[in-house]
Amino acid sequence: MADRYDSLAPKDLIITLRSMRRRFDQVAGPMLADPDLKAKIDEPGPDGLSLGQVVDGVAQDLALLDEAVETIATRADPSVNAHVTDPIKGRAGDRLMLDKAARAIGDSADAMAERLDDVEPDGWNRTASTSDGRTVDLVTVVRQAARSGIEGLRVAEQQLQVLRS
Repeated sequence: MADRYDSLAPKDLIITLRSMRRRFDQVAGPMLADPDLKAKIDEPGPDGLSLGQVVDGVAQDLALLDEAVETIATRADPSVNAHVTDPIKGRAGDRLMLDKAARAIGDSADAMAERLDDVEPDGWNRTASTSDGRTVDLVTVVRQAARSGIEGLRVAEQQLQVLRS
């Protein structure tokens, strides 16, 4: 399914990644500063996930995608996890606290942007095999990172609005 992320050029993808720390801090900051909002962090939103789950899911996605970017960009004959093209947001189980998850998002996004600054234009077409036998190129992985981050951010912002009302 094609979407707006599929048409983003490499320089726009890097700009998107660099904006994630600031943008997620704008969601996490109000939640952490207001005790009433903080108490609601685990309340399910309209899609059934809590704001905490959404932000933690994005942190998990971006950590996986950051690892894949590094692998594809630096290794000969790279192989990556099959989930690089399939969002994993909202997994059950242990999760990071909101401030740590927001920080992890910024760290992963910044690390990807740093790595990508040095990628030559033809390097964006480098491919890796996935653990389920498919092939994926670097630009597809980075587009997934932008998609996961920004779409997760939209959900988190909507949930913050609901919690404030």
